[in-house]
Amino acid sequence: ETGADVVSVQWEGRLKVPTDEVYTIHVETDGHVRLFIDGVLHIDGWDRPGGKSRAEVDLVSTTYYQFHLEYRHVTGNAFIKVEYEAAGVLRQVIPPSVLYYVEDIDGSPYDVQVYTGPTDAASSDAFGMGLVKGVAGDVMNFFLMPRDVNRNHRKGATILVYEDGGGDDLVVEASVAASTSGGVGVRDVPGAFTWLDNDGLYNVTYTPTISGTYNLNVQIDGAHIKGSPFP
Repeated sequence: ETGADVVSVQWEGRLKVPTDEVYTIHVETDGHVRLFIDGVLHIDGWDRPGGKSRAEVDLVSTTYYQFHLEYRHVTGNAFIKVEYEAAGVLRQVIPPSVLYYVEDIDGSPYDVQVYTGPTDAASSDAFGMGLVKGVAGDVMNFFLMPRDVNRNHRKGATILVYEDGGGDDLVVEASVAASTSGGVGVRDVPGAFTWLDNDGLYNVTYTPTISGTYNLNVQIDGAHIKGSPFP
């Protein structure tokens, strides 16, 4: 309990329960309250003052859960009580023995560099006029933005070489699907590509000599990128 006044409090620490169970957490207050466990909002009484709230949360005894409680009170005596219960655990005010606070160890926080993963074909994007139209005999081009499986844009000088010494195996081929012009030339046109390091893009070019409709296949490591083959 606190005295009679305007009160705004935030408690944050770790919760480590004694047994693996579904716990019911009870909050009783005459103010406004929000309870987050591991960043998930379980009790939301921020827009209504006072009353009792409860939430059921599946917890395991080997985990230190982030426990974040926000409390706001405007007038009168300020009061809040937080309890828990589970099978084999009597309803009680959450005891100090299961609550922990977190301090940085010496040298923490550390600066950690997280790099993108290998290029994932299905997550990578292509754009440019060379995917849409062009003129027979002219060089057509488009750009390919490589992304990893989490859609992180892969940029920088390390894009072409992985830790195992390999790299992106990029294959581009435009094949004539339909033509009535009688043009002559190669019907399966290979593409060429260069890496634009500053932009983090592949510049892809190909030169069709037969007018008509093409299927443009763009593959990385044997898999089609998003949208491929392009009609």
